[in-house]
Order: sequence, then C-alpha cells, then structure tokens
Amino acid sequence: MPKMQLEDYLYFVSSSDLVVGVDSGTVHVACALNKPLLSFYANFQPNIIRWSPKPNDNVANMMLVSLTEGKSSSDTFNFDLQNAISWLNQQITKN
Repeated sequence: MPKMQLEDYLYFVSSSDLVVGVDSGTVHVACALNKPLLSFYANFQPNIIRWSPKPNDNVANMMLVSLTEGKSSSDTFNFDLQNAISWLNQQITKN
C-alpha cells in the first residue's frame, strides 16, 4: 500500500467492507470501526497476549495464528489458509 496521510488511511479503512491484516495497527483500527476482520498473527504468545484483536461481539472476526511456533512477532508464516478462505467466502457472500 502506498504511503498516505493518517486521515486518508483512516478513511480508507472506514470505507472498506472487510479488513484483512497482519498484526498491525490496521487490525486495531478495524476493531475500533467495527469492521469484519481477518487477521494473521505469529505463534508467539507474548505478542498474542498483548496485541491480539479485540473486536466487538457482534462483528465477524477470525484471527489465524501461525501453525509454527515463532521466536518473535515477525514470524508470520505457515497458516491454515483453508479456514481463512472459508471464513472469507462466508463474509463475501453475506453481502
């Protein structure tokens, strides 16, 4: 994604129907804006405990954790993409 001003970035996220994010501020902005969210996190417990998404109960959300235990929050690889694809297809067909 190209660099943009914060105001433009917030508008970009708020105008989306669904957000896909990898352990970043976008995940938290999506939660704050009540956007359906598919997020990907490293299997690194200190990071998950501190930074996992906190969506509202009535907002669709799927958080995938890497199948491989990581040594840092940057180890975002090796996900069960079948679950992500199924969840994403379900969200897309709702609209």
